[in-house]
Amino acid sequence: MNKTHNAHEGRRKTASRRKKQFALALAVSLWIATGGVASAQETTIAENYDDNVFGNHDNTGWNNANGNPNENKVTVNAGVTVNNVYGSFDSDENVTNNKVIINGTVNYDVYGGYGGGSTGTRLKASGNHVTISGGTVGGNVYGSCVNEGTASDNHVTISGGTVRGNVYGGYVKYEDTVIQQRSNNEITLNDATVTGAVYGGYGEYCKQEFFKDNTLNLSGANTAASVKNFVTINIAGAKWGTPALTLTGAGIEANVGGSYPTIDASKLTFANPETVADGKTMNLIDGSVGNLTLAATTTALQEYTVTPLTGVLVNAALQGQLSIPGAKNALVCTAENKATKLTFGAVAWGGTLIDHSKTLTNISFD
Repeated sequence: MNKTHNAHEGRRKTASRRKKQFALALAVSLWIATGGVASAQETTIAENYDDNVFGNHDNTGWNNANGNPNENKVTVNAGVTVNNVYGSFDSDENVTNNKVIINGTVNYDVYGGYGGGSTGTRLKASGNHVTISGGTVGGNVYGSCVNEGTASDNHVTISGGTVRGNVYGGYVKYEDTVIQQRSNNEITLNDATVTGAVYGGYGEYCKQEFFKDNTLNLSGANTAASVKNFVTINIAGAKWGTPALTLTGAGIEANVGGSYPTIDASKLTFANPETVADGKTMNLIDGSVGNLTLAATTTALQEYTVTPLTGVLVNAALQGQLSIPGAKNALVCTAENKATKLTFGAVAWGGTLIDHSKTLTNISFD
């Protein structure tokens, strides 16, 4: 596991150093003691912290994971730099429903939850959320990770952020004869930059792979090297002329078992539809798409109005026709932008009423 050694080094820090750094940082932690065991808590990191942060830390410092491994929340503020961030870490118990929000910089990796059990200890890491909002992660992002067990039902959202490694919805590390699940994970990219690959689920050494119902959602303009182990890829919003996904490496790869995801752009709408010229084409996905299948061959019917001059109202509708070329190097969208109704109000008489070549060049009156 990348940079895991940093976590172990952090936990070996002296108690005095933990207390000193814990006191210096400007942050808020909510503590409730129940039978001597810390309950779920919220932690905000508001100052640089040259160590690892665990959501289930104890009162000696953020780098000591001895608390409740469930329902913790960690926020790294904008302008703040830390090493690794764990929504929760535990070697003996399930790790569920933790949240990590990164607005600043993480030097290495981010884990929504990490079940680090020893060989034969099968843990569940599920319901964990990671949100990167304009922040930067130097390593990988994991919705959840377990050494053995289940890493399912996790969520990763990257909005305007940068990840310099890979992104995993669920990750199971070690080989086991028991079925390891990495299913029902969801990754959402909105104007995100991922240097590495995006995986719905991943098993480093596992022989039995299940990636049922992993979903990738795209909006805005995103970049990644490759995409793998998803059942569905949804495209919800884009700017005409800019790909929703630019693939810089292997592209959309076959899932384990050989299947490819289904692309669903049936709800896709474009910003500023009146600027889209009828008959023009663009790549919604730019890069190798393999044997993708289309859930629908058209985008949403996007109705809109324009007023080319005072007293004239044009009703129009934009809809994209989807196709994959024989070279399988893109998902192409061809615009059908048609005027559906022309309404005249109080218009000054005389001269040319409408010069179609000058005022309505982007829609057709067919």
